[in-house]
Amino acid sequence: MYKNVKCDKKPWITGFVPTYKRLDMLKDAVNSILKQWMVEFYWDFLIVDNEPYDGKPNETEIWLRELDCSRITYYRNEKNMKPGDNFNRGILLARGEWVMMLHDDDLLLPNSLQNMGRNIRYLQSVVKKPLGAISASYYMIAYDNEHPKKSNTEMTRISQYFE
Repeated sequence: MYKNVKCDKKPWITGFVPTYKRLDMLKDAVNSILKQWMVEFYWDFLIVDNEPYDGKPNETEIWLRELDCSRITYYRNEKNMKPGDNFNRGILLARGEWVMMLHDDDLLLPNSLQNMGRNIRYLQSVVKKPLGAISASYYMIAYDNEHPKKSNTEMTRISQYFE
């Protein structure tokens, strides 16, 4: 694992990007992450590289070390995993209270993290229950200790809170 230790604040949101031998796409994704502006909370991102570790830095690690960004942590798996297992690795390594995934072929708009934080805070104040997850498809899973798992049919549409 490579972490720039210039800043070790606890993030409120950690995003992670699973990747495997797609440095050109990853560069675009990371550049879009670093263009976040006016974010009122601390955030970081984790790059979870599924290229098996062979004892030598690969192109991705070399590029991220050159980038030298305190908000980016790099983790490389010892062996190649199934995609779902690599996604789970990102969730397990995330340090933030909230975790989001961005694929290496996706981009964030410059206000994405700020909007996400604003929506989480708003929903926490309106729903009055712990939020389990919010997805980009505008669904939220809200549950309490008595009903920790609700099916997709019991999801509450987030858009109703913004009408």
